[in-house]
Order: sequence, then structure tokens, then C-alpha cells
Amino acid sequence: MHAQKSAHGVLRALARDRRQRSPRRCPARPVARNDPGFEATHWRGRIWAPMAYLAVQGLRRYELTGLSRPVVRALLRLFLDEWREHGHVRENYPATDGENLTALQKRSDGLMAWGGLLANLAFGELADARPDGWRFAHPGEPADLCGLPLGDGRLDVRATDRLTVSLDGRVLLDMAPGVTVRGYRLTADGVTGTAEGTGDLLVTPPGGGLPVTLDVRGVPRRFAVGPGGRTAGNGAGEKKNGGTDTGGTGDTGDTGGTRDTDGTGDSGTGSSGDMREGTGT
Repeated sequence: MHAQKSAHGVLRALARDRRQRSPRRCPARPVARNDPGFEATHWRGRIWAPMAYLAVQGLRRYELTGLSRPVVRALLRLFLDEWREHGHVRENYPATDGENLTALQKRSDGLMAWGGLLANLAFGELADARPDGWRFAHPGEPADLCGLPLGDGRLDVRATDRLTVSLDGRVLLDMAPGVTVRGYRLTADGVTGTAEGTGDLLVTPPGGGLPVTLDVRGVPRRFAVGPGGRTAGNGAGEKKNGGTDTGGTGDTGDTGGTRDTDGTGDSGTGSSGDMREGTGT
């Protein structure tokens, strides 16, 4: 509870800083504009991608992704404006309009790799590799993350009226915009994860085949789908290829249901190089 309150406190500080009378309205400055130590120069005022990245990732760690989304959008807009106008990935970004960062004496390198963290945060709104598996969610507006190289293929995530996740052109997940999937893992033996939110979710079995449909109704639901769509179900509202609801309450063997469990599965510590495990952070 204390951690949740602390995270909300950070968010309120970020939001309050955005409401200051700055045309840029960009959050995540190292020093708040109403702080006596604020200066619109270098460390005490400009926006630094590593600091912004850590702040947003901290909010995500406490599942405050919906609240952090406006911060991510503002940072992405700042990154893209500079890239489109000057072709720069900056060491730091101006907190106020009209500041020229092109001169060397302004102390902002025009090609600094860590500036790309602002764009990386936007990628994480669609797809985020975590220790317990992948998290996929619709960002609330059209977006694409295409051709991300993984150990077992190239990942595409597209947000339109729905969110689709594909690996080498094969659809893995197809979900309503109100659904979020976390802890997603794909192996030769099965697909596992947890669905949250409201709407329908189509899960393709490992190796292909007809998708299994899960009706998500606000309560987090664990699912497990084996080869050929083999699943064990103990909850109503699941269908296979648009079939009738199983509505089962026991272990039904090969049905169109999904499996709900109390466990959280493996908390893998592998790299984000494939769909089997999340990141090693």
C-alpha cells in the first residue's frame, strides 16, 4: 500500500509539472519548475531521457500504465519534434520553447544514444518484455511496432480498432482494445498468460491452428492453450473458433475453454530475444 501511495505521489508531481505555464508542457524534468533550484539549462531543468525512463518504468512496475500514458505521449512528441525538424537524438531536451541547443556551448549533444529511450517508452505501451513474460496492450490510438527482431522471428504489434500481435506474419493474439495481456509466453508445449480488462481475446495455439476465444469480463483470467487448441477449462465464457461456451466447472480435457489458475507461472529471467521469456531486468 505504501508503495502504491508513493507511485501515485510521483505521478501527481509529474502531472503538476505538466500544468506549469510552459508551451512545451513536457513532464519528467529532473527539477520541478516551481523548485527554487530550477534552471532551464543542463541538469537542473532540461529533460534527460534516462531520468524520464526510470520514472515511467517505476509507474509501470506498479501497473499504473493508464496513468503514465499521458507522460509517455508527451515525451514521444518531444522526441519526434526534434527528430523531424533537425534529425537529432538529443543528449537532453529543452524544457522551454525557444531554447537553441544546436551550439556546442549549449551542452546538448545532437547524437546521443540514450535520447532514444523516449521513443523506447512509447514502444512499451504496445509491447513490453518483462521478467514474467510479455505484456501487450492497446495504447488508445493507432500505432505500429513492426519487425522487432527476436530469437524466433520478427514481432509485429499493430493497434487499430483492435490489437494484433504477430510473429513472422502469423497472428498470435487478436484482442479488443479494452483487453490487456500480461505474462504471455509461447513454447512448443503451449501458450500461457493472463488477460485483464473487458472484451474478447483470440489466442492462437502453438504451431498454428484455430484460435481459442476468451471472453474477458473485468476479472484477471489466466489462460493456457496447448497444441491444436487443447485446453483445460474451469470458467464460462470461453469458445474455440467461435463455438458455443463451454461453461464447464471441472477439468474438461480437450475443450474450447481456458485454464484459470491461482499461480503466476515461471518468472523467467531470460533475455527479450524470444517469446518464451521476458527481459532479465
